[in-house]
Amino acid sequence: MPELHPTTFLQAAAWVPDDDPKRPWEEAADLAAAWIWARSEIEGVLPLVADLDRAIFFGGNNGWSGQHEKTHARGRLATHVESGRLAPDEAAAYVMSQGVSDKGATRLRTLLEKYA
Repeated sequence: MPELHPTTFLQAAAWVPDDDPKRPWEEAADLAAAWIWARSEIEGVLPLVADLDRAIFFGGNNGWSGQHEKTHARGRLATHVESGRLAPDEAAAYVMSQGVSDKGATRLRTLLEKYA
């Protein structure tokens, strides 16, 4: 298995083509984000935040009380927890920062603890 970057967990670092110090930050960030998405597709790994957001917004503001929502969250996040990229507490903290209730965050953390 190739060695992954310790922060991005990709096989290579993001860069901005023809780096220009006068380029507006938003434009540089967009270029870097596009590169990260392209690289993650090549490597077959979605960026972690994308998977967290997909788990949260699946079917609305998620509380992970229904079986369908739990199954979806497991499918999106279990491999991240198993690989050590995401801790159940980190997932709970992130979803609360996005407006999920403390009960929903607790349900998600409990669900993901099985994979830690």
